Amino acid sequence: MVLCAPAKKASTMKSRITTFAKEYSLFIALSLATIVLCIACAKWLVWPGYTSPKSRMFTSKLGYAAQLRKKNKPFPVVMAKVQHRKVTSHFLGEGIMRSEPVQVPVIAMSRILSVHAKQGDRVKKGQLLAILDPSRLKIKIEAAKAQLQTANAEFERTKIGSAYILEKERPERDQIRVNAAENEVGIRKKLDELYGELSNEGLLSEEETLLKRLENADALTKLQEAQLALNVAQGGRVRSLEIAQAAIRDAELALAYRQDELRDYKVYAPTDGVIERCLIHEGEYNQDPGKPAFLIASGLWFEAYLDQTAIGRIGKDATAEVHLEAFPGESFEGKITQVLPLVSYSLGGPETNRPIRPLGTGAPEWPATFPVKVAIDIGDLPVVPGLTGFAKFVSSSKSVAAPQGSIARVSGSKGIVLVADGDEFYPTAVTIGATSDGWTAIKSGLDPDTIVIADGHQVLEPGDRIAASNAIKSARSASDREPSDFDSLTTVATSP
Repeated sequence: MVLCAPAKKASTMKSRITTFAKEYSLFIALSLATIVLCIACAKWLVWPGYTSPKSRMFTSKLGYAAQLRKKNKPFPVVMAKVQHRKVTSHFLGEGIMRSEPVQVPVIAMSRILSVHAKQGDRVKKGQLLAILDPSRLKIKIEAAKAQLQTANAEFERTKIGSAYILEKERPERDQIRVNAAENEVGIRKKLDELYGELSNEGLLSEEETLLKRLENADALTKLQEAQLALNVAQGGRVRSLEIAQAAIRDAELALAYRQDELRDYKVYAPTDGVIERCLIHEGEYNQDPGKPAFLIASGLWFEAYLDQTAIGRIGKDATAEVHLEAFPGESFEGKITQVLPLVSYSLGGPETNRPIRPLGTGAPEWPATFPVKVAIDIGDLPVVPGLTGFAKFVSSSKSVAAPQGSIARVSGSKGIVLVADGDEFYPTAVTIGATSDGWTAIKSGLDPDTIVIADGHQVLEPGDRIAASNAIKSARSASDREPSDFDSLTTVATSP
């Protein structure tokens, strides 16, 4: 009986426990579920938030960062290697179909005989648009021809010297007089020798001898005058011929001018396009030389307005995809033919005089855009100037790049990057460019293969150490492959 008492007591306890378990089975199940849920929350929610540099808990007084500094342990960070990558930029700009307005003037002052184009007509370069009355000009052309004939006749008369005004320009006549004077001087020279012999023999008196010498002097004077007249006639004849030839050339130019003027009496299209306005009518008299007669919308392109941040990042020959509201579902391939680097405060239409962000919502923001011309292939579609739409642009370039998260932007294109050096780091100023696929182009400040901190740098302070786990080391070696193979290069370091 004594030995059975403990067994009976144990059996009673077991029975009570079984009874308790049955009565409170639901409570026990809920308690166990709560404990498991708390453990799961701590593991999957609390602990990641506690150890995440992006959470407020991380930087609190009792946070993970404070514990790491207290224990002098390194901070877990994400590292990546600076590398050459193809950086692609995407831009979107609203715009409108544009054309170049070309004025077609009427030069001639005359009556409009006929008009061969009207508003809305498509015309080709060289197509006849209007005709003016040339009757008065034809009379002027005949007068110019008569003037040319007169100039030619005057030239022939100058050559023969028959004009009264050319009395002093007859070298042939003056040459005859020179020859006669030379003969007379020669004869008198021989007589002078004979008279000298007679005077020496006393057959002539001194008075007679002097008179004969005076006659010789007169003959010599006549010869000199005749030679002078011949020189003047010869020189004057040359100049008179030049004047006559110049008169012929002047008459020829006057005739050519009148004949060339005749072309102004027909108005032709200077380029292909659409007649936007017709400003003349049959029967009107044009009294203003150069007055516009037609306005042609020449050429057709899409003018897109891009945000000022795209200036310098997109250039000529960049490809584009244009969408017009008038043709839903259609896309037009295009290429930039001109970039106008003039920023204006425009919303794609008239210039604005108010900010697009109202006052009271923060700093007022003014729209700032610049236009680019895009040549597009419209095919057979009736695309006309004035249609609105938008264009997508893609610009790609090979550049040194770093993960976007590693850059703390300071202002504009300036930023700061933390460079990893073992378990230490130091800041470096960089100049940045475009960003695509999580990578930002580095224009200056970093060399390829430099290890930078891609994430976790937000909570670092001077003197902190950073973790360099095996996961990060393997990520560094993976970065030596082609860019397409390490798009997921950055790896979160495990806590030590």
